[in-house]
Amino acid sequence: HQLVARDMELLLAVARVRVATSRQLARVYFGDPSSFHRRARALAALGYVRVVVCGLNLPNLLVLTAKGARLLESHGHRSEDLH
Repeated sequence: HQLVARDMELLLAVARVRVATSRQLARVYFGDPSSFHRRARALAALGYVRVVVCGLNLPNLLVLTAKGARLLESHGHRSEDLH
C-alpha cells in the first residue's frame, strides 16, 4: 500500500489530538464514509494506527501507534508538535 497525502494528513490529525473518532475523521477528510473506512483499515494493517472498537452503535477510535509517530517524524514533523 502506498501512502498518499490524505493519509499523512489523517495521521497528523490523529497525532495532534491523540485519539479521534472515526466519525470525526470521516467528516473532515472524506466525503464518503466507506472511503474513510478503507483508508483506516489500510493504515491499521500497515501498523500506523490502532483502531479501538467501542461498541455496536458507537464510532471507533483511532490512535496513532509508535510506528505512525516515527513515520510522521521521518517526514519532518517534530514529536513535540504531535501532542
